[in-house]
Amino acid sequence: MGQPLYAQLLNYFNSDEILSLSQALGGEHYIKKFDAWHHLVVMLYAVMMRLDSPREIKASLSATILR
Repeated sequence: MGQPLYAQLLNYFNSDEILSLSQALGGEHYIKKFDAWHHLVVMLYAVMMRLDSPREIKASLSATILR
C-alpha cells in the first residue's frame, strides 16, 4: 500500500534470481552495464506506459529521471 503500481510489480521479482538465471543460460556473456534485470525493468515500464518505440522509451525515461 502507498506504492505506485510499478513499484508493487517490481517487488514480485527477485533481481538476484533473475541475474543468476540469465548467467546460467549464458545471457550475461557479453553484457557490461545493461544486464537482464535492468532490461526487465525497462520493458515492464514500456508495457505499462504503452510505449511503442525505443525513442519513446528513451524520452519517457529521460523525462522521468530528470524530474
